[in-house]
Amino acid sequence: MAIGRVLDLVGEGYLLAFDSISGLLLYHATQRVVHFLRNILVRIESDKASGIFTLVKNAHDIYTETSVSLMFSNIIELERRFDDSVKRYVKLVKTFGYIEPEFAEFTIDSEGIHLPKPIEDFIRDQLKKKIT
Repeated sequence: MAIGRVLDLVGEGYLLAFDSISGLLLYHATQRVVHFLRNILVRIESDKASGIFTLVKNAHDIYTETSVSLMFSNIIELERRFDDSVKRYVKLVKTFGYIEPEFAEFTIDSEGIHLPKPIEDFIRDQLKKKIT
């Protein structure tokens, strides 16, 4: 209810960043979280807005991850690998359309986040489709 009241105040065309679905799943049954997400996603759609939701991979059983992921048309996975230095990768797991490359390294520095151009363009395009 609190999220709904805040969205009422914001109006249309917002970007909702929800961190994290995993936190909800620690305290509530999967069915209840799925119901909550469905309501939020319907609200986002009706408000012509966008949303970014996070889920900690492998923190839940495969059935829970699958149930939650089926609700979203785009899923992007972020990964860090620790070799001699930290390397970050982005993987387009599920997209509304084909994007090349599907898996690539990206960097973060004082000037910002540097994604491969096709992936950055795809993300920006998906957000702009909702936000006007």
